[in-house]
Amino acid sequence: MEHYEESIVVPLTPEKVFEIIDDHKTLAAHMNKTSLMMAGGAMKTTMDGGHGKQVGSHIKMEGQVLGIKIFLDEVVTKRKPPYAKEWQTVGDPQLIVVGQYSMGINISAEAN
Repeated sequence: MEHYEESIVVPLTPEKVFEIIDDHKTLAAHMNKTSLMMAGGAMKTTMDGGHGKQVGSHIKMEGQVLGIKIFLDEVVTKRKPPYAKEWQTVGDPQLIVVGQYSMGINISAEAN
């Protein structure tokens, strides 16, 4: 299994960072509009009643890239405001470059 990790420092409180990460419409906004990265295609994000803000909540994305239909269903697996959130694909994602994956964000405060 591949793994990628990156750390950055941002001038925001953990609460503000979590608020941004917890809003999947904002987090996935770059995929919801046409772009070169999407080869002119775009995705549509839909969520269940938990809006991606509860463990077990589903976030679905579907669209087309180069005329190929793509789809994924993610489920929130961990949510501990304001310090951690994780989600992963469920079912059989129909993606071009990657298959199933999990993502997570861990937030920690630094002095000042």
